[in-house]
Amino acid sequence: MPSKSITGKAFAVVIAIDIALLGLWAYFFFMLRSEAQEIETATDRIAELDAKGKGAVALEHLLEETKSEQDKVSSYFVKGEDGTVELYYALESLADELKLKLTISGAAETPGVSALGLELELEGAFQNIVHFINLVELSPFVSDWIDMGMELVSKGAKPQDSVWRARLSLRISSYVTN
Repeated sequence: MPSKSITGKAFAVVIAIDIALLGLWAYFFFMLRSEAQEIETATDRIAELDAKGKGAVALEHLLEETKSEQDKVSSYFVKGEDGTVELYYALESLADELKLKLTISGAAETPGVSALGLELELEGAFQNIVHFINLVELSPFVSDWIDMGMELVSKGAKPQDSVWRARLSLRISSYVTN
């Protein structure tokens, strides 16, 4: 009978070793699976960063390719030392000073000429509109009036109280500095 108990004990030891090995195998399996998921996540992140890097390089390349067009567009906006767009600021300030309502629209390149075309609509007293036109002529902006039209919007009790509307087409080609 002693051989049965040794066989039974040996069998129990083999089963215990098998269970331990199975547990160890399961532990390593799940650990490797977790590591594989972390590697996959890191690989995806690297691919994402690589794609962003390629996108940044492509964007830089596009910016270099369009440099001449950027310079052309920038040339239309006369910038002062503080970086403000002086042209619009000058026109709006002048209109405010003369108590005129100003609407600027239609900013577009003049075909065949390196210039910026603007459509201006002014509303206010006749003498203030004429004064505005004269002051634009005297400004440091090289400008040409392409078209002008005026109409009476409302007649006042006195001529200076009447409200006029002027539609003006202006072409600005450069800024004169002394």
